[in-house]
Amino acid sequence: MKKIKRSSGFTLIELVLFMGLFSILLIIIANVFTALADKQLEIQEITYVESDARYILERLRYDIHRADAIINPIVLGDSDTILIISIDGTNYTYAENGGQLELTVGSSSFNLNSPTTVISLLSFQHLGNVGGRGAIRVQYTVQSTVQSRSGGEIQQVNTTISL
Repeated sequence: MKKIKRSSGFTLIELVLFMGLFSILLIIIANVFTALADKQLEIQEITYVESDARYILERLRYDIHRADAIINPIVLGDSDTILIISIDGTNYTYAENGGQLELTVGSSSFNLNSPTTVISLLSFQHLGNVGGRGAIRVQYTVQSTVQSRSGGEIQQVNTTISL
């Protein structure tokens, strides 16, 4: 009787099938990871814009509520890109500088938004009655510098804050 030799190995067809299925699996996994990375970037973009817009608005509310007087814009109804208010004899100046919202208190300056966002279309309008407590209409746009495939996240803020 003859012994039948059994070969241990793969045939060419088996190798081709394995490589084809493995390639398809790798493509699917790569697409899933790419989609996850895009979604994470989009979520970060939204988070940066929303947190900066909220922080700036709350800081403006806090300072304007404590203000003794509105120095600029001085005339009721006037608008300006610079807000100067007086709190306990110290001037607080809000102004946009190169996409950053700067708060200057005395000789110290602070950026109120992060480097991941840009502030634009900043406007302050003096509202109120003659001889009464003033109010400020605040308008600004916060835009993300991080760009996802869906475009850029933009948030517009338009509110009125009284002294």
